[in-house]
Amino acid sequence: MGSFDAAPFWFTPGLRLTTIVYASVLAVISAAMLSLMPALKATRAVQSHLPNRGAAGATLRFGRVWTAAMIAQIALTAIGIPAAMESATEAMRNLNIRAAFPSRDYLAARIEMGQAHTLAELERRIAQEPGVVAVAFADHAPGSGSRARSGEIESSTAGPAHKVGFGTLAVEPGFFEVFDRPIVSGRTFNDGDRRPNARTVIVNETFARALARDTGSGSPIGARLRYSAAAGQEDASAADTWFEIVGVVRDYGLDPDDLGREHAVVFHAAPGETMSSLVMSVRVRGNPATLAARLPAIAASVD
Repeated sequence: MGSFDAAPFWFTPGLRLTTIVYASVLAVISAAMLSLMPALKATRAVQSHLPNRGAAGATLRFGRVWTAAMIAQIALTAIGIPAAMESATEAMRNLNIRAAFPSRDYLAARIEMGQAHTLAELERRIAQEPGVVAVAFADHAPGSGSRARSGEIESSTAGPAHKVGFGTLAVEPGFFEVFDRPIVSGRTFNDGDRRPNARTVIVNETFARALARDTGSGSPIGARLRYSAAAGQEDASAADTWFEIVGVVRDYGLDPDDLGREHAVVFHAAPGETMSSLVMSVRVRGNPATLAARLPAIAASVD
């Protein structure tokens, strides 16, 4: 097993109390430097003018540097407040979306094994552990980000090919079941979809909605998807290959964008031994920490 290139959002390492106290002290010192010191300077200037308050024509003036500093602080505050409020709103919205996911029921681990019989044996051993509900492999875990791709969709009702952007995820059997996400239209992957010459994909609901909105078409089932050629693309032949959309799976609700919307995702059926990176996702009943502690020993006994 190894570390994640990008950990799923449900990984919550937390902060130590000393870190929180240290950050609080720094915040207080920064606030003092940015606001208290100019205020003290202004107070001293006021005090120096108080003896002359009764004199005719007495005025209160600051130096050019301090005047410019105060104007800049006011301007930055006025500019920063809307941006801070928007950031806070987005953060709260994303937290609420992700809070709906039962993260305590899942364990994810990156596996550095490539042989089919080894993966099958590891999956069998994990499935026998107490409390394990389901096990599946993919090239990365949902919510950990995905490789951004682009392509074009061609269907009988959409007219000319339509450009689309999406993320991709290669999955093994049972992946949708592990995360309790049913197929809402079309069908799920079968054994035939895992053959090397298979050309089928499943998309999520966000992909289907975006396609319907942008093209005015109905269900994406039966439409064909082709990847756009890109510099440094691992498989240049993919730009000339059409994949048929055979199913639509329910959104995972794990990785919202800045507007709180799910990202469009295209799923491919792929055997674990063909994936360059392999992540095992396990759904459990109870605390997954028990299985996490045993996982290195189980993996070592298999390979």
